[in-house]
Amino acid sequence: MSGATIGDSLELLRQQTALARFGELALKSDNLDEILTEACRLVGDALGTDLAKVVELQADGETLLVRAGIGWKSGVVGVATITAAEDSSEGHALRTGEPMISPDIATETRFKYAPFLIENGVRAVANVPIIGGEGKPPFGILQIDSRAPRLFTENDAAFLRSYANLLAATVDRLRAMSDVRDGEARLRLALESGELGSWDLDLPSGNATRNTRYDQIFGYADPPPTWSYEAFLGHVLPEDREQVASAFRHAVGTGADWQFECRIRRAGDSEIRWIEARGKPDGQQDGGPTHLVGIVADITERKKSEEALRRSNDVLEASVAERTRALTEANAKLKAEAEERERVEGVLRQSQKMEAVGQLTGGLAHDFNNMLTGISGSLEMIRSRAGQG
Repeated sequence: MSGATIGDSLELLRQQTALARFGELALKSDNLDEILTEACRLVGDALGTDLAKVVELQADGETLLVRAGIGWKSGVVGVATITAAEDSSEGHALRTGEPMISPDIATETRFKYAPFLIENGVRAVANVPIIGGEGKPPFGILQIDSRAPRLFTENDAAFLRSYANLLAATVDRLRAMSDVRDGEARLRLALESGELGSWDLDLPSGNATRNTRYDQIFGYADPPPTWSYEAFLGHVLPEDREQVASAFRHAVGTGADWQFECRIRRAGDSEIRWIEARGKPDGQQDGGPTHLVGIVADITERKKSEEALRRSNDVLEASVAERTRALTEANAKLKAEAEERERVEGVLRQSQKMEAVGQLTGGLAHDFNNMLTGISGSLEMIRSRAGQG
């Protein structure tokens, strides 16, 4: 076997070993910074380079932060940045999605390089994009640096592309796990803030898991070792039990959501409390759901407020009815008084009219009597003179 062939075989072995070790690390660790740093060390060993780093693309889509690396002076990892401009090899790699290699940056005319590369004695650079998940921007770039000019081969480029893709899958997995953890944390915070109990009923086994608040709602200071639908139903007051059971059967049989309000008797103090539960079937097996998951809340205070409001409304309605009756009676009385006043005023007007007629008649009679007196005197005078001839 020739020296060149042996050298190629050893190089291939180093690269395959680096891929295998990185794959093992990616499966064991959930610490992104630890994985990125080890990725730089492994790729540096595989290619025999002095320096390696991972630069992470920031939210502005242009700035690349040195997230992890090996062999760099203090003040580079976690601090130094590169702008992915059009005249930079990093910008070119991000735009094309292809590896970008500069065998000797001292003679490179295509691109400009960040000052910290020169300060660290970098002469050769190989950039390989670390792609993002579906619909996501690239995570950044895996950069292999050398303090001596170096012509990276096609085999080197192929290895780096495979390595960067494995790194991208790891980053995507960790990001997804982080999103899940963040979602779970937000859910726990929401449940705690709302004082909500959560439950997950495994229908085939009949066993249920709950959070601490769920057990507290049902009056347990120490969580029962096991819990089931039957245990839950045993707390429901007999007069509410059939309503709850009917809703449960409907949810399991049809896949519809389970929502109800009922009264329960708590363990320990036997206090009767109101609860509201909301459940949703999940999973499928033999045509039916395998789980029923949901939340439960103690709504006793709300029910008390509603009852107080109902009583207040009843009192208000009674007060309004009484006031309406009183106003109706007052209106009827006022109407009767008005009618009586109108009648009296009519009688008074009629009386005044008769009085006026009487006064007019009296005046006419007086005037007529005066006229008759004159006429009578004249007749008497005529009669007297007629007697005298």
